[in-house]
Amino acid sequence: MGLTGKGIIVTSIDTGVYKDHEALKDNFAGGWFDADNGKEEPYDDKGHGTLTMGLICGRSGSGTWIACKASAKNGLGSEEYFLTCAGFDHYPIS
Repeated sequence: MGLTGKGIIVTSIDTGVYKDHEALKDNFAGGWFDADNGKEEPYDDKGHGTLTMGLICGRSGSGTWIACKASAKNGLGSEEYFLTCAGFDHYPIS
């Protein structure tokens, strides 16, 4: 059908995303917010967010990604963090 997803921006609310992961490093759109620890660069201290983002758009060339970290290292997150991420509006689109 010719559908590739090109031009789509995928958003993750999870344990973060490791932006330098081999499958994800070339399609990071530049949007990141860390509701858990306030770090300015994307990271993933549990691995779950990187796994799910890799499944969605890793190496496919079919989309770019941004992420918001709402879950802590133990995989749990507060309602406040998830709501903060749901309102995340730091899209790098001009």
